[in-house]
Amino acid sequence: PMYSAVKINGQPLYKLAREGVTVERKARPIEIYGIEYGGSPEENEYVLTVRCSKGTYIRTLLEEIAAATDRYDDTRESDLDRLAQSAGSGQAVSLGEDVWNILTAMAELEEQAAALDPDAAGLVNPVMGPLIDLWQTAREENVLPSQGDLDQALALCSPDQLLLDRDQPLASLVQAGMAVDLGATAKGYAVEAAWEVIHQSGFPVEGIINAGGNIKTVGGDESWSIGLTNPLDGSSLMGALPLGADTAIATSGDYQRKADIQGLSWHHLLSPVDGMPATYHHSATAITTGGLDS
Repeated sequence: PMYSAVKINGQPLYKLAREGVTVERKARPIEIYGIEYGGSPEENEYVLTVRCSKGTYIRTLLEEIAAATDRYDDTRESDLDRLAQSAGSGQAVSLGEDVWNILTAMAELEEQAAALDPDAAGLVNPVMGPLIDLWQTAREENVLPSQGDLDQALALCSPDQLLLDRDQPLASLVQAGMAVDLGATAKGYAVEAAWEVIHQSGFPVEGIINAGGNIKTVGGDESWSIGLTNPLDGSSLMGALPLGADTAIATSGDYQRKADIQGLSWHHLLSPVDGMPATYHHSATAITTGGLDS
């Protein structure tokens, strides 16, 4: 599940339900009117499900974010699909709250990274869609992309050609063929959204929100220890990091999601500099206060 077992100060969750609590999730108020629990009462561990207004659950919130940021939605009506379809037309597309929040946050991170190190300019890149699609085709056809194909895809991956209206949630892509891909950031944003609902509810919750590599602790002071996978041996750990309360951590590595193309193994973490799978490090871990930042 997208959330894990939590400890509730020795009390079953049903005894701690607080009806009428209102949580502000960005611009949308969510009224919490009950909770459900499961798990192991003997070990004082429970699985948290928060029931909110209009039947919205934390899991549903995460599913909504996943749907909003899915570039491969079959309906072709998601924000990212509509943005790609309008690329090069000069027409701005109105975006939903979640996609807008992620894009504006990535723009701020890009500015901060470039200010700290000019060589980092362009590395926080939400418009890698054409390059990702190129390598997906390479995996399916078992043929490495040519340099010409890489150059053509990279020409459509300039983040400064994603135009955001800072006064309202409107965005446009300058060139036809461009596409936004939020695979690098959507899970972190979803983890932060779930944490906000739990944190603002007032429930005395301690736990870990885990979205497959993107993690944030909920309370617990200095009690959390997160294992780091050994990138040279995916079945073992190379160590563990102690985390404090309300801390986010995320790890990416070249040992995940590999594909064999023409007899060689290639991972999925692409460099916006040359369009090839990055070879800087085998694994990288970021620890931050916010899930999206990690």
